[in-house]
Amino acid sequence: MKRAGLLWALGLLVLVNGAVLAGAAWNRAGAPDAELLLTERELPLAYNWRSGENSGVRLALTLAREAGSPRWLDEGKLRELGFEPQRFVREAARYKTPLPRRAYVVLEFDGPAWAALVEERVEALARMPALVEAGKQTAEQLRHAERELARVRVAGSRLVPVDAGKEPAALRERYPDRSRYAIVPAEIRMLSHPQGYISRLLTRSIHVPAPFHPALQAATARPHAGDAASDAGRKGADPWQVAAYDYRSPPRYAVSLRYGQRNEPWIEDIRVLP
Repeated sequence: MKRAGLLWALGLLVLVNGAVLAGAAWNRAGAPDAELLLTERELPLAYNWRSGENSGVRLALTLAREAGSPRWLDEGKLRELGFEPQRFVREAARYKTPLPRRAYVVLEFDGPAWAALVEERVEALARMPALVEAGKQTAEQLRHAERELARVRVAGSRLVPVDAGKEPAALRERYPDRSRYAIVPAEIRMLSHPQGYISRLLTRSIHVPAPFHPALQAATARPHAGDAASDAGRKGADPWQVAAYDYRSPPRYAVSLRYGQRNEPWIEDIRVLP
């Protein structure tokens, strides 16, 4: 009886692993759906990527900070994705928050949407001295905005969601540039306005295969610009322990990231930036 149970468990293990490997092979078959050359700005090391007995290394696909609830994710788009925003308008007093919907989101890399986000910050900063003069904002708020704009220009993620839909093929027809637009599965939620927001990317965490560890380790062991003082204390330490990106310095590595037939990503290459 025990022998039969063991054989059943082993068979199930083989079956599951076979299905996973077949899915990965299908995803990578043929020409990739998209290939983006990103940097540490968009793919920093994932938080808590090495802990306890877990020796795996992962990167975290990161969007621009302002990108979570884009203006285009409005009532009309929510209806396209399967929400019923009209019920919220009609039954607001007793309407419950709907369950999230799975959809595909188009991510634009370093394009017009990113330029528009930076321009909005520039224009807001230009208005601040007058607001400080009028007593509506403080000088410290102005200095913070200046520092934040400088940080965004140097180290902020340039990935911005620009559209969403239920069918990735239809989105690809609208965004044919495969070196600028990736189509990724995501979870969308509806706020009460009604306005939507991207609650999470379903393939955000990306495994780094062992052959790329040396390049990633060499890049992240290097101290950030202006970090020489703390570097002295790091000598002799495990290089992985000093790897965290501080989101203020220029990126230290570039990643060629591909998306396949199932809109799942994999790392094609990592190289150290000068």
